[in-house]
Amino acid sequence: MAVLYPPGNRKPASKPKPMKTNLFTRLLNFKYYSNSKITKTKSGVLIAIFGIIGFLFNIEVKAQSAKTYAFAASTRSFVPLTGATQITSIRTDEAITPTPISLGFTFNYAGQNFTQVYVSSNGFICFPNMGPSPTNNLLSASNSSFNVIAPFWDDLKVSASSNADASYKTTGTIGSRVFTFEWLNWGWNTTAATISFQVLLYETSGKIEFSYRREAGSTGLGGASIGIAAPAQIGADYLSLDDASTNPVASSNTNTINISTRPATNQLYTFFEIKLKR
Repeated sequence: MAVLYPPGNRKPASKPKPMKTNLFTRLLNFKYYSNSKITKTKSGVLIAIFGIIGFLFNIEVKAQSAKTYAFAASTRSFVPLTGATQITSIRTDEAITPTPISLGFTFNYAGQNFTQVYVSSNGFICFPNMGPSPTNNLLSASNSSFNVIAPFWDDLKVSASSNADASYKTTGTIGSRVFTFEWLNWGWNTTAATISFQVLLYETSGKIEFSYRREAGSTGLGGASIGIAAPAQIGADYLSLDDASTNPVASSNTNTINISTRPATNQLYTFFEIKLKR
């Protein structure tokens, strides 16, 4: 039956149907939230949201940038490699491996898969090759689109008299393999043996470890960087340790380039991805 309205009155406007949305449409439909507060927050909010999604829907959430890795400091005995492959090409000043070294497995770093790395005499590994780079700077590496993992990046020295050695080894079985690269009896702004250290990359977990041993030689005047970096996305992408103590702070905002002390013998620094499962 038709409804009559008094003269001069209009039919009441019907209420618009509410927009049907859910968490996925809000996250994936830019028009929905482009004017909301979510676009004004830091990228950490989105990272947290996707972490919650992973937890609710049993999705494994891996780090997509260097600065989203977690960091922990602990201790573990430094064990020099045995039966490892020697790399003589970097047992000299300002050198990098002329060809990449095979990891023996696929390693996921900051959301990308890698099977090879380049190694510098100056205490870092990288992919792709960015040269020996004696000037340590994680911020600059990130802005120059390099992936860098730096257990002890500085202008390091090496000499035959110090019995310096560089070697690598992949151990473990499929699914749980570990690639270790070792700088043994390296000099820090001196050719005398000052420090030995290793970087360890874990196949399935994507975990990164830095292991250290102090040597007898004096350090000279050094200013090192310790941390990780990936190509910049929205701003530089790195985690830089503020010192080489037993409990350093890993910062994505402060790029430390002047660490002047060696990590203690048996010091272990670990960077790992946060993986959430229901």
